[in-house]
Amino acid sequence: MRLVESLDKELSEVGAEARNLVAGGQTALAALGVAIRRLGHAALVADDGGKLLLANEAASRLTGYSLDELLRLAVTDLTPQLLESHSEMLWLQFITEGRQAGDYRVLGKHERVVTATYVAEKNLLPGLHVSLLASL
Repeated sequence: MRLVESLDKELSEVGAEARNLVAGGQTALAALGVAIRRLGHAALVADDGGKLLLANEAASRLTGYSLDELLRLAVTDLTPQLLESHSEMLWLQFITEGRQAGDYRVLGKHERVVTATYVAEKNLLPGLHVSLLASL
């Protein structure tokens, strides 16, 4: 199975698990936190403005940032400087279209750049946008 297809399937499973947890009484953010915690791939949850609200340990490993550090960042902070305008354009396109997939250069801690394949879905739960990434 291709990596994008695998990530897409995993993202669908995260959404289903989180919706079940919300139906059981958990908040949307808490439900997504539970659903992404177990993943082997990096997971980032952002709000409409691109501010990171949740991340998992795999995202910490991918970027080199601690979980606390990641939660002080926005999606655009994880983009190499030369690609910032491209990042903003991609974010606006994502918010408009609702879904994206492909390869992306991720700026980690200490200016370390990692190329990753990603899938992202807008409003996996209302107002919460989830990206799954796997380094190449």
